Amino acid sequence: MSIIKDTPTNGATKDVKPAAAPKQEQPKAPEQKPELSNFGVPAPAKTPSIEDRMNKFHALGKLLERREKISDAVDSLSDFYISPSGDSCNVRLTDSKGKTFAISHPIVIGEIVAMAKAKLLAELATIDNDFNFNF
Repeated sequence: MSIIKDTPTNGATKDVKPAAAPKQEQPKAPEQKPELSNFGVPAPAKTPSIEDRMNKFHALGKLLERREKISDAVDSLSDFYISPSGDSCNVRLTDSKGKTFAISHPIVIGEIVAMAKAKLLAELATIDNDFNFNF
């Protein structure tokens, strides 16, 4: 900007700056919407290594094998029939040392079967929960 010298009527000079041109309002740019990453969408997970995948696959195989054995045992217990008279019905348990226990009382056998079935069904539920949670 240049300075204009103004001479008033009394003879003194005075520096006067020219009036600035009025500022024109510039149109505002439309607001940009934030991207999805700003909304808390998680970044893609890191791809597991081959070794991690193999370990997970091996664990899955063990879990499925265990579930199959327990499911077969539950099916066998479901087919187990105890007559009210208890004729020809007996249970024989053998421990790790080779000692055996046998009983032919129908009420006791019924309780043993019911308890074993309940425990096995609870174990199946645990395995299914592990499977759904881990895989």
